[in-house]
Amino acid sequence: MVIQEVIEILLLLKNNANEIIEYIDNNYNGNVKLIGGLSLGAQILLDILSKRDNICEYAIIEKCFSMSNENDK
Repeated sequence: MVIQEVIEILLLLKNNANEIIEYIDNNYNGNVKLIGGLSLGAQILLDILSKRDNICEYAIIEKCFSMSNENDK
């Protein structure tokens, strides 16, 4: 049961990242000056940056747990 909950959380994070990317594309021509994230928001921000590293000029990431996975792009 715990593994299923972790998978659901990871999918939710990916959905949030995609929604934020879409919002920035639609409202800010695909680029903003700064994006910041703390804890869970930082994990979402890392996912955003892994998909679109040019979406912002600066990123502030605080208290984030991350693991590199080259196959997850």
